[in-house]
Amino acid sequence: WGEARDTIATLEKYSDYRSQSARTWVDETDSLFYNSMVLNISCFILAAIVGMVLSMMITKAIASPLEDVARKASLVAEGNLDQHFTVDGKDEIAEVANSLGKMVEHLRVRILESEQKSKEAEEQSQKAMQAMTEAENAKQEAQASQAAILKTAEEVEAVVSRLSSSTEELSAQIS
Repeated sequence: WGEARDTIATLEKYSDYRSQSARTWVDETDSLFYNSMVLNISCFILAAIVGMVLSMMITKAIASPLEDVARKASLVAEGNLDQHFTVDGKDEIAEVANSLGKMVEHLRVRILESEQKSKEAEEQSQKAMQAMTEAENAKQEAQASQAAILKTAEEVEAVVSRLSSSTEELSAQIS
């Protein structure tokens, strides 16, 4: 029995050793699992923070030029054509800003043209009024000569026709 007891004792020691090894392994595994869980959660939180910061930066990079373009477009809509649309870049916002800038420039040119044509029409109108006054004076002075009166009336009618045609053209161009 001595040998059996020694074998049993050796087996018990081996069993204790294996149990201790298994406990150590389980403890190490639990520790590794806990550490990796903490690391994963930390990485997730860090990624969420970095994502939020990046999204705020991207939003600001898009929103700031867009707000500037919208503000200037509102001023143009109110009649202030002294706005300059300048946005750096080659994205859609820059394209919209450049298009709005071109549109405002075209509006400025069209308004200047309309003012010029209005001025010309006013001058033509004054000339026509002067011509009508002169025709009236000529009519009163030349009552003795009916042929001269008819000729003067025809000239006045031609001037009025040109004035009317110019006014219609101007109205069509302004509209």
